[in-house]
Amino acid sequence: MYARILSLILLTFWGSSLNGQTPAPKSTTKQNSVAELNRRQLREQAYETVKAVWTNSGNIADVRQRTEINSRAFRLVWRVDPELARAELTKNFDELLESYSSTRTDAKSRNTLETTITKLIGAMASSDAVAAQKLQQRYFEARRQLTGAADDRRDLADTLNLASDLLDTDATQSFQLASRVFE
Repeated sequence: MYARILSLILLTFWGSSLNGQTPAPKSTTKQNSVAELNRRQLREQAYETVKAVWTNSGNIADVRQRTEINSRAFRLVWRVDPELARAELTKNFDELLESYSSTRTDAKSRNTLETTITKLIGAMASSDAVAAQKLQQRYFEARRQLTGAADDRRDLADTLNLASDLLDTDATQSFQLASRVFE
């Protein structure tokens, strides 16, 4: 249900943001002014709705669905308010990492959390390479704490996946990360 709501919001937000980016005609008729005001109001309503869904996503029991909503909301909010987007995604990451690190978490749940954590890191990588690398290092440290040792193969595989995610955002960082895998 939340996914459907978010998809509808995404379409509204994305569509209205595209409309808002096209150059306005030179005419200053009353109809054009009203139409522009309506587009602005729709964009603002869509943005506020996305923020509300994101803020309330903690009530969603399914971790995968919650992470999907959080990663999509991050990408939308980033366009308008990068600081808020970074803070909210980091908060979501912290919550997942805490559950992952808990000794009460069973193996199946931990595997699901690993998948969702890497999805959030990938979402961050789509906009902020440095922050994504910091999140990944925190995840590696939590994994080491749980196992008592480093798992170099998994770390290298995750690093290579992050390098792939960074290709569109920061090719230099992507290359540097990928080269570490082959050292």
